[in-house]
Amino acid sequence: MSILHRLGLPVQITLQMTIYAYHLNHPNLSQWQVSLFFDVSKSTVNRAYQFMSQPV
Repeated sequence: MSILHRLGLPVQITLQMTIYAYHLNHPNLSQWQVSLFFDVSKSTVNRAYQFMSQPV
């Protein structure tokens, strides 16, 4: 993750990327379980899923 910070990506985007990567590695976990793992709100997880699943 430190390389992403050095590239100048905002902390919010790096968190969303981390959450989404975790989701891809653990697709059967609910958003609630992922939010508990990262100690963030369920809405934060939901926003990360929505943001990262958008086409570029």
